[in-house]
Amino acid sequence: MKKQKSDSFSVFGNHIAHLQELIKANLDRFTEPPIGPVGKYVTLPKEFMRFAVAIEVALKGTLRCYLVVNGQDKELLDDLKRQARCQPREAEIIIAQRCGFRYQNLEVPGGDLAAHAMCNVLNVKNDDVFNALIDVCSLESKLLFDDREVAERNVLNGPSGHFRMVQFVSEVYLPNGDKFVVREGNLAYIANKVSRRRSIICEDVESEIRGLEQHFDARQRDLQGLRLQESQLRAESTDLHLYATQEKDRVDNLSRRYHRQCTELHSLEEEFSDQQQEHTLDTTVLEGEISDVQEDLASLEARGLELRKCIAAANQDLNGPLDELEDVNAEENKIAAELNDPQRDANETYKQLTKMKSIEIMSQRQVEASQALAEQLNQHLRSIQEDRERQEKNALRLCTRPANILPRNAYEKRVKQVEHQLASAHQRLNGLSLSELKNDMELKEIKYKTKKANYDKFRQNLLQIRSMLAERKETWDRFRAAVSRRTANEFSEYMRHGDFAGKLKFRHSNECLEITVLQNEKGATSASQMTDMKELSGGERSYTQVALLLALGKITECPFRIMDEFDVFMDSVNRDMTIQLLVEAAKNESKKQFIFVTPNNLSRIRW
Repeated sequence: MKKQKSDSFSVFGNHIAHLQELIKANLDRFTEPPIGPVGKYVTLPKEFMRFAVAIEVALKGTLRCYLVVNGQDKELLDDLKRQARCQPREAEIIIAQRCGFRYQNLEVPGGDLAAHAMCNVLNVKNDDVFNALIDVCSLESKLLFDDREVAERNVLNGPSGHFRMVQFVSEVYLPNGDKFVVREGNLAYIANKVSRRRSIICEDVESEIRGLEQHFDARQRDLQGLRLQESQLRAESTDLHLYATQEKDRVDNLSRRYHRQCTELHSLEEEFSDQQQEHTLDTTVLEGEISDVQEDLASLEARGLELRKCIAAANQDLNGPLDELEDVNAEENKIAAELNDPQRDANETYKQLTKMKSIEIMSQRQVEASQALAEQLNQHLRSIQEDRERQEKNALRLCTRPANILPRNAYEKRVKQVEHQLASAHQRLNGLSLSELKNDMELKEIKYKTKKANYDKFRQNLLQIRSMLAERKETWDRFRAAVSRRTANEFSEYMRHGDFAGKLKFRHSNECLEITVLQNEKGATSASQMTDMKELSGGERSYTQVALLLALGKITECPFRIMDEFDVFMDSVNRDMTIQLLVEAAKNESKKQFIFVTPNNLSRIRW
């Protein structure tokens, strides 16, 4: 852009300035001087500068083209392009006939839509450039709107699925370069993916430079942000990789712990089963002992009751029974103490059983958690395997499995090459996607069919015109032959009045008239009778000229016949004969006026 301020051709390409110099040096070799680049003759008013992107998208590469009139000039310009080392897409050439005036009666939309047509928005300085843009880009049928909703409301007719454009409208563009068209009744909206604004038709280069610098700064900030995000993502990727490694180790530890706990649980179950059997056996023994003790107590109570009866019956020898009673009480307390020890052991055993049961429940829960985690890991593994199998099937559908597996860096290098080829193809196609290329091809097919129909129509008209011209030429040839015969007969008749035999031969193909004069002298040989016009005297030549003029006058409709000093070189005999011939001709053609200018005396003329 900064180079464009000093070199107005730099925006069209790095070699266009050199090409212009070569064109100026070889102008005399062209049939017509080339016109170009086309963008030099196209400007955009400031009030429409917001549509610069849309117009350049619509015109595509036409602004960089040159206009020539025929194939010979195109070959010469191609040779100059090679000398200037132009790129293949620089200075493309369009063959366009030059009519010298701007097309009139263009088929533009009616009403207020005409002001939105590109042909009415752009300022085109050259009529031939304007005509070429109409022929190549169809500017009259492409409209510009600021708002999509307003455009659809003014341009579209019919319900959804049966849309149709207003007459003479093919495409509608928005300021950002997006456009919409109607195809088979459906509305197709095509987004502009070329974000960089070009400045071929922009007059304000400074503002364009500022805008591009701001755009560049914004992209730089975006780049820095993306680089920061990249570093963050790389750090997150490292953390995730470390976390995945830790999780894998954790899963391995859990698996080992799970197997170990399963082993311990199995051993605990066996131990618990043994202890349960042992404690069950001990409890049975204790219960038997308790029942024996209770029987002893019952017998002792019965014995005590008998003793009390004995005491009540006979209150004799009281001290002895009391001592025995104390002994019995002491023995009873001893037996009760002995009974408390097995009960305490039974309670302790029950507590141990409860604790072991809780440990078993906790182990069971840990086992269930480990099994759930293992199941989750197995599902993740199965999903990874399914994804790998699906990718493998897609790869096998696209290509066969290689016989030799190459190292990873070889495949990475191949991927980079394919990405580079894709980027080159994307750049070569102006950033258009496959759908956009398909849409563009459909539009070009429609345009080709339209041009083909017009060409067939013009060709049919041309054949019809040629047939009409051939018919008219045949009629004209017959008419011209009849006029030639009549003129020759009249000339021969006038020459006989002067005692000559004259003959006219019209060579229409060569645009030549041959005059042969034969003198009718008696006794003369045929060799002496043939006379060349150069051998005639001045009076005879003048008479021959008058006869020729009178013969030609027979086939013309001019009402005036004027002859000036026709008899200057005649002798008296030829003069009288010529004047008499003119008088007779004037009498025969009474509706025409004859004017004779001569310095001689005409008083002897007989009227």
